[in-house]
Amino acid sequence: YEAIALKRIGWLYDQLGDYERANKHFFMALAIEEKLFSKHEMARTYGLISWCFEHQSNREQALKFASMGLELMKQVNDKAGIAYMYNLLGMIDYAQFEYERALHYIDSALHIRRLLAQEVATASTLENIALVY
Repeated sequence: YEAIALKRIGWLYDQLGDYERANKHFFMALAIEEKLFSKHEMARTYGLISWCFEHQSNREQALKFASMGLELMKQVNDKAGIAYMYNLLGMIDYAQFEYERALHYIDSALHIRRLLAQEVATASTLENIALVY
């Protein structure tokens, strides 16, 4: 439960714009998850770290951690998590004006979310596609 608490605290700092503290908590959570060999939770934490770096306009690190999260989500076969990571990668590319690549990732997320009948996530993904256009 400690890793979950650390991620929640990190998320709060991220929302407050204190990205250094946010990532400090995310990395502390990640260290616990690595010791527990919890690939799924590690992947989720990589996503949080990626968003935090994206909020700082550190796109290189954002892409690195989103890609690591995607790889782990594929390893644990979490379809919803894969869609989340595709959407995240698409939004990072969108912020870099890489619109074609952004649409590729977001379309991949949309396809999975429709297959999983995730209505709210599908609507959010459609909104992101509209944003890119």
